[in-house]
Amino acid sequence: IANRIVKKYGTVSMEFEAVLEIDFQTYIESLRKDIPGDLYGYAHSHIVLRDGKFIGSLMEFVDITIGDYGIEDAEIANTMQFQREAKEKSMDAIKATGHP
Repeated sequence: IANRIVKKYGTVSMEFEAVLEIDFQTYIESLRKDIPGDLYGYAHSHIVLRDGKFIGSLMEFVDITIGDYGIEDAEIANTMQFQREAKEKSMDAIKATGHP
């Protein structure tokens, strides 16, 4: 979905960062210092920031893509992409530890 938005609008930029589940809470804690919003007790496995501000989870991103960018299939497409990227990043992290 992000790629479709960038291609359509050109001036939009997006950045994705993946961390292992074991490191996610530490990552959230590091954001609390610099990111406005309520990150205390955040329980989702992903986080969405927009213009440096905490928006919420993947579903809030889906709402933005539907409302602001008119991408009606955002929920299905984004869920599939998220699962694909999560698997790739997990495999990369496992390989980085020396495991095949």
